[in-house]
Amino acid sequence: MSSDQVAENRRAEYQSLREEVYRSDRTCVILMGFLIAATGAAGKLFFDNQMPLPLALLSPVWFLAFWYFTEKRFVIKLIANYLRTEIEEQENGLGWQQFLSKVPPRVRRPALPFGPYYLEVVACGTIVIGVPVYGLVRQVWDAYSAYAVVTVIIAGLFIFLAVRSLYCYKTIGARYNETLTAQNAEQGAVADGSNSE
Repeated sequence: MSSDQVAENRRAEYQSLREEVYRSDRTCVILMGFLIAATGAAGKLFFDNQMPLPLALLSPVWFLAFWYFTEKRFVIKLIANYLRTEIEEQENGLGWQQFLSKVPPRVRRPALPFGPYYLEVVACGTIVIGVPVYGLVRQVWDAYSAYAVVTVIIAGLFIFLAVRSLYCYKTIGARYNETLTAQNAEQGAVADGSNSE
């Protein structure tokens, strides 16, 4: 394959991955809008009819949304790291991810201290934790009812996974670079071993 074909393939891969980042981010924004609308509808049903089911359903729905947001945001981070380290370093004229990695967060987002994933986790946590608290404090359901047990279990699982995922999200770039460095060192050692033979 000629160097022009390699460069063309690299640019096509870059474009495809940038589009994947855009689609993933857009999906998260659309899902958040849907969740807010669904929460409003469930809240209206609950307050109009005093039925606990619509309120209790919010907890698993927002928990699954948290799971989805986490998956999509991690994919975006991994793609960004891949673009920065594997494509942009080898191709002139492509440098957006390298540029972003050098710009301090307070300059990238001067008005907002947190990125979208952190806001999504807070929104999900507000509902996932707020539903069982509201249900128990306002005595919407008994403490040992299925509604209470399920929503409390989901809230506990959410807290554990949220703490874990926020830590991983904050450190994913450093862990990616460590893995890349280890792989490069391993490949260098294999190459040195084959050259010495």
